[in-house]
Amino acid sequence: MRKKKVFVDIVMPNYNKGRYIAKAIDSVINQSFRNWKLFIIDDNSIDKSHSVLERFKRFKKIKIIKLSKNLGPGNARNVGMSFSKSKYLSFLDSDDFWTKKKLENQIKFMEKFNLDFTYTDYISLFEIKNKRKKTNLINKIDYKIFLQNSSINTSTMILKKKIIKKLKF
Repeated sequence: MRKKKVFVDIVMPNYNKGRYIAKAIDSVINQSFRNWKLFIIDDNSIDKSHSVLERFKRFKKIKIIKLSKNLGPGNARNVGMSFSKSKYLSFLDSDDFWTKKKLENQIKFMEKFNLDFTYTDYISLFEIKNKRKKTNLINKIDYKIFLQNSSINTSTMILKKKIIKKLKF
């Protein structure tokens, strides 16, 4: 019996990150894991984001949605989540980027252990003097701990879409 292909939808909110967004998008395009679709939700940017996003309109796996009013990253993520049809859902902020094997490694881990939610450590682009800031991530988490733990970066999470039901940011 042949194993069904696994897919992930990626939601990228953007507001005035024209300076960084191309690097974020390129980090998705260059993933070793190829079964993805990227939903970029532009939250009514007023910088050069629109001209940068124009360069990516030709990619079939990228959908760009431009909002007519700025309502914040939570709303932009909710809009992106409404388009998701895949088993997995992931988030990438427009001023972050992923290493080449991020999706491959994380989804392989989730599939192997049948996990509904995972997160990883991260390195901030804005670290002072190139010194790594400790994030104090813990190995296991439950809902109560999750609500109290602000060290989990949205751009590191992957979850099974079935667990969110009607939850919103």
